[in-house]
Amino acid sequence: PTVLEAACNKGLTTARAAVKRLESRRPDAGWIAAYDDISALTEDLSGPFSLITNVHPDKPMRDASEACELRWQDFLSTLGQNEKLFAAAKRFEPRDAIDRELRKTALETFEDSGVSLPPEKRKRAKAINDRITELGQTFDKNIRDANLQVPFEQAELKGVPEGAWKNAKRDAQGRVLLGVDEPTYVPVMQLAQSAAARERMWRAKVNEGGEPNLKLLAEIAQLRREYAQLFGFKSYADFTLRRRMAENTGNAKRFLGEVQT
Repeated sequence: PTVLEAACNKGLTTARAAVKRLESRRPDAGWIAAYDDISALTEDLSGPFSLITNVHPDKPMRDASEACELRWQDFLSTLGQNEKLFAAAKRFEPRDAIDRELRKTALETFEDSGVSLPPEKRKRAKAINDRITELGQTFDKNIRDANLQVPFEQAELKGVPEGAWKNAKRDAQGRVLLGVDEPTYVPVMQLAQSAAARERMWRAKVNEGGEPNLKLLAEIAQLRREYAQLFGFKSYADFTLRRRMAENTGNAKRFLGEVQT
């Protein structure tokens, strides 16, 4: 954990220095590529911590990487509201279609992060973004740490390759105990001949995290709605769909109705 924290500090220092350099650069022909380089740098430096959070077997390491992830979220939400970079992106003159698309994406990212909002709303937008990340982290932790095990009679696993269950633990009744991790879940769902067995596995999977995660989802949904309302939208769906092919919830609902018909 100490080494991980040092790596986290070093990565954030490197990323902040890159942002400072870009802030002092005029929006010349290479500005948008330099902006894209920061995006790549951020992914390279922050990505390993997300991986460690999800796969490391030792809790102290996972805890340390989760703390680092929250620091990266603070960096990213601050970057999204960087007025100097937003102003430079607006002044940048695209040279070709690639530049135009990247500039459009950059401007939309800044705008969706709240850079153009009044100060109090901008502050609240950042707080909401950071809080949603924290809640999502707890949501994922509840799933990861649940260690669910679903009991099956051996006959129920007919069709599933033995390699997926033969060495699994048994309960007091001799039933095979299977987790809902992907390497176990997928073979059961795809190959088990028993529909009842597949359903039990599916229900266990979709209910990972249990009641605590339902409460987290409720808070996340409320925060997303509040976030959208900061920008003048009624719902988070309206806020996000305006950037997508569907454009609005009305179009999305009409399309779904046509599919159902």
